[in-house]
Amino acid sequence: MNSLSLPIIHPAFENLKKNTLLLHLFAAIIIFANAIHEYKVHDTGPVYFWGQVIIGADIFLLAIFGKGFLTDTPRYNLAFRFIETLLFFSFTWMYILQYHYIMSVVMVGITTGYAYLFYCEKRSLKQEHLSFHHIGVEIPDLPSNHILSWYHINAIKTECDNITINVSGEKNIRFWLRKNLHIEELEQIHEFYRHYLKS
Repeated sequence: MNSLSLPIIHPAFENLKKNTLLLHLFAAIIIFANAIHEYKVHDTGPVYFWGQVIIGADIFLLAIFGKGFLTDTPRYNLAFRFIETLLFFSFTWMYILQYHYIMSVVMVGITTGYAYLFYCEKRSLKQEHLSFHHIGVEIPDLPSNHILSWYHINAIKTECDNITINVSGEKNIRFWLRKNLHIEELEQIHEFYRHYLKS
């Protein structure tokens, strides 16, 4: 039996995609605030100020007018998340060099948060699959996937648009599929079921 991988709609990944607008708006506000603060307090000059304003405006406008675009094209969303992470990282270094340690710590926290979001969004591009293997069923999750051993699985119920896994000691886990199961895929799942759960 070969391994079988099925694209699913995972709630954690879907929530991450839905929150894209708020995360970009938050990034834009922080960038605007930093630009104004640096210009007024440290007189960093117009080039630095307008550079941040333009980047912040880009992110802000994309978040407002391109919400569907970012959700439907996750690679572009990933690119903006990477830019935001780099900007916050540069702010962190700037505050460290200026000996503003409280702001440095705040920016380290924001940078870490956005780097983690970048990591999660990057994983969601290729990891949103339910996979059947000889050792068990691999379930996508954040921050990393986990495997349910066949020993812990009581039953698997398949329908054309979803799969329900009954795990010993837990509630049923249901996954909605991105596309309906083909007959060959159903047969392969039943083969795994017969081989590992009926023996």
